[in-house]
Amino acid sequence: MCNIEKPVAVSCAFRFGALGLGALAMLPLAGPSSAQQTTETLFNVFPGADSVDPAPKELARLAGAIRQAKVPRECPLGELTIYTPKGDPIFQGALSDTRRDAVLRELERLGLGVAGRLFVKQVQGSAGKFDVGYSAARDDRPPTLTTTSQPKKGSKVKAGQTITVTMVARDDADRLQTGVESIRLIAESEGGRDVAPTPMRYAPCSDPREKRVVATYVVPANPPPIVRLRACAWDHANHQDCDVGEFPTGEIWAGTIRLVKDQRNPVCSAITSEASYTIVVRGDGDVSGSGTFNHSGYTCPGGFTAPATNGTIELVGKKTGSTLTVYVNDWEPKNAPVPRLPGGPQIVQIVDGKTAEGTFTPGIPEVVFSVRLECRTCGQP
Repeated sequence: MCNIEKPVAVSCAFRFGALGLGALAMLPLAGPSSAQQTTETLFNVFPGADSVDPAPKELARLAGAIRQAKVPRECPLGELTIYTPKGDPIFQGALSDTRRDAVLRELERLGLGVAGRLFVKQVQGSAGKFDVGYSAARDDRPPTLTTTSQPKKGSKVKAGQTITVTMVARDDADRLQTGVESIRLIAESEGGRDVAPTPMRYAPCSDPREKRVVATYVVPANPPPIVRLRACAWDHANHQDCDVGEFPTGEIWAGTIRLVKDQRNPVCSAITSEASYTIVVRGDGDVSGSGTFNHSGYTCPGGFTAPATNGTIELVGKKTGSTLTVYVNDWEPKNAPVPRLPGGPQIVQIVDGKTAEGTFTPGIPEVVFSVRLECRTCGQP
């Protein structure tokens, strides 16, 4: 019998061995369980203060609520709470146990298949006129996915090299999760194909709750500038958690370009402008990449006002020897006003093999930009 001397929630595991049904109730939930359940629905199942025989009509309402639980048959149905008025600890404890047994027995007799699928909590304390509560299971949390790779994400790779990705997914924050349904490693840089041996699929609420998959990817003979691998885990409620690993096959340069001088319209308010770049230099020296820009607004005499602008940039260019030349190939939005977005060549010198910096004008002497880029992969094999 459960000890319910203290006026707090106490949980018990119930075994119905006499009927050969196995365990009808489940072990108590940990604290976070309430975050995974719908609002508790209350029922007046026992018509008298000392009654132990469920009233058919109210029991049918409870059974109907449990039938509405939209969970796989292998997963928990939720949490059942037996409320018993405060009183003599021994008598009220026995009353609580008997009511619990009666409710579970009748639910099983009605064909609900609650054996091993209901968490049961017993509370000595008032719930008004109600004596049974039911909270349906609801999986509203995604699984958690952690990944490691050899080589590490961001490492430079080459054709024929193997990338090994280890994916570990869990979906058991409070045992009301539906469990990991599948794990996939997707080669996004190759049109989204699955990397062997994924996808791996699992039954609902299956043990162990932690699933571990190791997949290997071989860099193709003519690799893209960046190999991009996406690892994803789904649960049986269709929630997902993903992680993307990028592996450059050439040099990766990243940095910023800033407007340091703008005297084209000296009567207007000062302009600030900065863009962030990430570019890839392939083996033949061709440059491609992208970035973002942020430009302030400005005002001029007569009431003219230009709005602040931010957006994205596409970049192309060429690396020749120790010279790096970058062009803005396209940008959005198109109305980003010149000179805050330089359209001409940005030519900078590589000073120490891994740093490129310099200043330039976009064809307008009164406007000067500075640029500094650093190579993230230079020196890697």
